[in-house]
Order: sequence, then structure tokens, then C-alpha cells
Amino acid sequence: MPSDNSRVKPDRIPAIRTVKIGNRRTTIRIEPIIWDALNEIAVDQGRTVHDILFEIDQEPKFSSFTAAIKIYIIEYYRERLAKRR
Repeated sequence: MPSDNSRVKPDRIPAIRTVKIGNRRTTIRIEPIIWDALNEIAVDQGRTVHDILFEIDQEPKFSSFTAAIKIYIIEYYRERLAKRR
């Protein structure tokens, strides 16, 4: 049964992007808000999104690469929030 995205906000519909991680290309399907967070982190760290994705790929595996990306983002923002306290 096809999903009904008509009720979902456009920024919540996963976007598909092909990225280069190291020497290989892979396709990642995640929500635009996640891509935005990756871009913000990259700018903040003076790196590229590709650099961050390569770092995530080198860490211990999670259930999926997209899960690892989301966990990386959550940990990044939690650490920044803890520094403010």
C-alpha cells in the first residue's frame, strides 16, 4: 500500500541524495531537517558534510547509516546544550 504523503509537511518528506563517503558513492534518504542540521554542523566545524558523513561511517555501526547520522546530530546538539549550562 503506497504511503499518503499528502498530509505530511514537505520538510518532513525524506529527500534522497547521493554522497561520496571516502572513495565510494552511496545514496542516503533522510528528512530535509536532518540535511539542514548536517549543513549547520559542517559550517560550525569548518568542515564539509562529506567529511562528517565519513567520520560517522568510521564509528561503530548502528542499525543503519541513517540512524547513525541522526544519533550523531542529537549527540552534537546535546553536547552544545550542555556547554551552555
